[in-house]
Amino acid sequence: MNLDGGLNPMFNKKNTVSAPSKMKNDQKVKRNQRIDKKHDIKIPLNAELMKMIRRQAFRVGMSATQYAAHLIRIGMKHPCNSFPTPNVPYNPKLKNVHAKLSKYEYSNLLDFQLDFGYTSQRQTAYRILINMIYREQQRL
Repeated sequence: MNLDGGLNPMFNKKNTVSAPSKMKNDQKVKRNQRIDKKHDIKIPLNAELMKMIRRQAFRVGMSATQYAAHLIRIGMKHPCNSFPTPNVPYNPKLKNVHAKLSKYEYSNLLDFQLDFGYTSQRQTAYRILINMIYREQQRL
């Protein structure tokens, strides 16, 4: 009786163990970016300004992120309005409110950054947002 590979393939001597073939990762496919991709900007605000943002956002029916982005969009659409330096000093270590801007709005923010002479887009967004918060509060 020949037991060389009968019922159990473990005893089959003809099969040789082959090394696993290496997968080629050289040809990675570059994925396209979504057209509606948003850029997230974190803007540091103190507790009082966070309350104001949340209160005004609730009145309008938006989240704080949506409302902050909305105010920045409005502020950037009216370049004829000057943005004075805010009375509230910029402190990057405070709690952040997010603002999600489209690619076009993000590039416009860069133009404002160059006009203001800042090196940080967060500081530019902070300046626009603070002025818009106080304008909205005066209007209400």
